[in-house]
Amino acid sequence: MSLMREAIFFGSNYKILQIINRKIPIKKVFCESENFNLDLYNFTMLHSIPIEFVSKKGDIQFHTNENLGISCGFGLIFNKMHIQSFKNGIWNIHYGKLPSIRSRHPISWAFLLGEKELWVSIHEINEKIDQGYLLAKGKVYRDLNDSHKEIEEKFESLIEAELLEQAVKNYLNNKKELLVGELYYENLINKFVSISPEDYDSTFLFHLFKSQKKYGGVKIQGRTYTTCHFFNRNFKELYEGYSIFTCKDGVKIGIR
Repeated sequence: MSLMREAIFFGSNYKILQIINRKIPIKKVFCESENFNLDLYNFTMLHSIPIEFVSKKGDIQFHTNENLGISCGFGLIFNKMHIQSFKNGIWNIHYGKLPSIRSRHPISWAFLLGEKELWVSIHEINEKIDQGYLLAKGKVYRDLNDSHKEIEEKFESLIEAELLEQAVKNYLNNKKELLVGELYYENLINKFVSISPEDYDSTFLFHLFKSQKKYGGVKIQGRTYTTCHFFNRNFKELYEGYSIFTCKDGVKIGIR
């Protein structure tokens, strides 16, 4: 099957790279310089996969008539020339439900929206952000103590078990769903660097802490916290070392 012959990978997630390489041999990796990590580099070295580091769109150079491109978490936007250089296009693994959660931070937004089911999508891209044609999507369920990291791990298992193969099958059978753009959720970088609990409902803050754990926590009144629990005054001994705040909805939370 020519589609499965080889692919070029765009991104820095070594786990996704590893999953794809088991099914479609990776010919080359493009990684944004700011996202370099040792695990990715170790994988490419151990598997003799060339890796190129880029910092802007103009740095992405490859031959025309390549087989397939696959991206995951790649921050540079492909232009028409890039896409047309691949016989089977460029596919993107998007850690969110398309087209409803279009964002650079789809998992965090799903948390903030209180979603209980979180979705991962594989789509054939066009020049518009998080659009093109849906090839496959699948959902996982959010457990109470899941953070961003645990959801990523569930997505990775789903991609390896069935989703990538489903995307290939649907592509070959021309089973594509046009993605019509909906709301694009804003970038969350530096959005919650210094907040006051009094400005937010307690449920939102609970979700916020889960979504931001991967990024080091939430800064409140100049101090960084990583854990949030609803406060029950009858069991104060369980909150030793916590700071207690009253939220916008009148509910108290304990954070540390």
